[in-house]
Amino acid sequence: MGAVTVDDILSDLPLGFASLVLRPASSSPAIERLLIVDADDEAPGSAAAFVLLIGVRGRSALPALRRLLKKDPPPVVAVKGSRGELSEAEELLRDAGTGLLLVDPGADWDRLLSIAKDRIQPPSYQSEVLTLLEEDLFAIAQTTARLTSSHVVIEDAANKVLAYSTVSNDIDELRKASILARRGPRKYELLLKDLGAYRELHGTRLPVRVPARPQDGLRERVAITLFAGDRIMGYIWLQETGAGFGPDVDHVLKGSAARTSAELIRYRNQQSVHMRETAWHGSCPARRKPRPAPTVKSSRRSGRQP
Repeated sequence: MGAVTVDDILSDLPLGFASLVLRPASSSPAIERLLIVDADDEAPGSAAAFVLLIGVRGRSALPALRRLLKKDPPPVVAVKGSRGELSEAEELLRDAGTGLLLVDPGADWDRLLSIAKDRIQPPSYQSEVLTLLEEDLFAIAQTTARLTSSHVVIEDAANKVLAYSTVSNDIDELRKASILARRGPRKYELLLKDLGAYRELHGTRLPVRVPARPQDGLRERVAITLFAGDRIMGYIWLQETGAGFGPDVDHVLKGSAARTSAELIRYRNQQSVHMRETAWHGSCPARRKPRPAPTVKSSRRSGRQP
C-alpha cells in the first residue's frame, strides 16, 4: 500500500465535517499509523502518526499540543474548535511542521476514526480475522445491552475496548472517553482500582457490582471477568442507563461472558495456527532435486543382484 496523505483521508469525509487549515510541511513524514491522544494523558511518541486529540477543544487544547510537539511531531493533528479559537495553536503547529485538521465541534469522532483507520491500515489476514471477531463481539455487546437495558463495553485484559453497544445519551464520561480512545482513561482506571473493583473481579468468576460515584461522574456498574482457564482475557462492563439493573442481570452477564470468552479463545487459536503456518513456510528450505538412485552392479558369482 502506498503512502497515505491527509488529502486521502479528507476525500472520504462528509462535506463540512472538517477542514485542513494548515498543511503539513513538505519535510513531514508520510502518515503510517493512527493515534488517539487524550488530553489528560502523557503524550506518546507520535512520529508518522495521524493524531486525534480528544477531550479538549479550542484554546484548551494548547497544553496538550505543546506536549505532543516536544518529541517527534506528527504530520497532522485533528482538533475540534473554530479557526479563531485555534489561531495560537496554528502558529505552534506551523513552527513544528505539523498540519492542523480542524474538526467541527458537533462532528462524531467515531466517524473520523473509522474513515482514517480504513485509509491508514492496509488489509491483512490478521486484520480480516480481527474484523470478524469484532463483528461477533459487537453483536454480543448489543444483545447484552438489549437484555439488560444497559450500556455494554467489552475490554481486553489491558483495558483496550474491543466492542460496545449502541451509544446513547445515557452514558457517563468514563464510557464516552473509553469509546473514543478505545481504552479506559488512566484516571478512571486508577479510581476503579482504588474502589477495589479489579481486585474483586480477579478473585471471582461471578458478576461484581460497582456503586455509582456521582461526584466522579460514574454511574452504577456491573462487571465480570473473562477467563480462559486461569488466565484473564478481559472484562465485560455494564453501565446502568435508567432505573438501575434488573434482577436477571447477573444471569445474562454470565451467559455473555461464556460466549465472549469462547470467541476470544477461538480468535487466539486462529492466530496461533496462522503464525505456525507462516513460520513453517518461511523456514522451509527450497525443494532440492532428488538424488539419483545408486547403480547396482551384478554379482559375478551368481549373476544375481546382491
